[in-house]
Amino acid sequence: MGPVYVSVIVPVRNGAATIRECLQSILSLRFPPEQMELICVDNDSRDATPAFLGEFGNRVRVIHEKRLGAGAARNAGLRAAQSRWIAFTDADCVVDPHWLGNLLSGLQDGTVDAVGGRILAVDGAGVIEKFGEIIHDHRRAIEDARPPHLITMNLAMPLALLQQQGGFDERWLRSQDAELAFRLVGAGCRFAYAPAAVVRHRNASTLRELWHEGYTHGYWGVELYRAYSGLKVAPGDASAAGVGEQTTVELTRWQRAALERVFRNGKRCGFAAGRWFPPAILSSPPVLLRDKDASA
Repeated sequence: MGPVYVSVIVPVRNGAATIRECLQSILSLRFPPEQMELICVDNDSRDATPAFLGEFGNRVRVIHEKRLGAGAARNAGLRAAQSRWIAFTDADCVVDPHWLGNLLSGLQDGTVDAVGGRILAVDGAGVIEKFGEIIHDHRRAIEDARPPHLITMNLAMPLALLQQQGGFDERWLRSQDAELAFRLVGAGCRFAYAPAAVVRHRNASTLRELWHEGYTHGYWGVELYRAYSGLKVAPGDASAAGVGEQTTVELTRWQRAALERVFRNGKRCGFAAGRWFPPAILSSPPVLLRDKDASA
């Protein structure tokens, strides 16, 4: 396959319930197919994911990555990419038909280095899932948070920039997109928000899942704040850990307050756990895209 314009990279691990719909939505994009390659990175799945990937034949380029973590999977996709631009989404997302064109349009004039799109709940989502739109408010993450951060379920940037910055640090099993964003901020990169580039994500649908999402943000956020204290990271800003303002979410004041309480309580517990028992993997040196390139 010769050079293409954009590579869409989708990491997946045990995603049998969602991966087929995700890939079908990307293959149905209103975007010239000859200008796009779709790379799906199977992160050592143990369910029916490999069988589902096989159904797509040569329409999907399947890469296998044994090192666990979305960062490692995305780096494997970057090593395989043959394009100028990279777009990321996740295996539990469905993209809008115009998603890719609208996402890339913000990069064309070279005034920004990365573009993040709008993240909504899937059609028919319940109250808790709709609250996830507030947590994953990409506009707030890019335009209001200081420093800004990025969410990889809806993101595009140049392949050359990702290669220059070493891609994702594979030690970060969570918050790897915020960690990359903070490195980019430190390098003087600029971000933009593209509201017309829409993906729909399967958000947490139970109170337990919502609490756990908050816990995960808090737990990994502790080390993120420490690592990038020079950027004056505020605890409410990193890894989409704060609660944003997405006015399209139709929740009553009581519903919003109750769900915020669940999410924030989970985040506080994660902060406490992270202070006392930080992720051991982060005590090792960074594992970046260029490290594997050098050893190849």
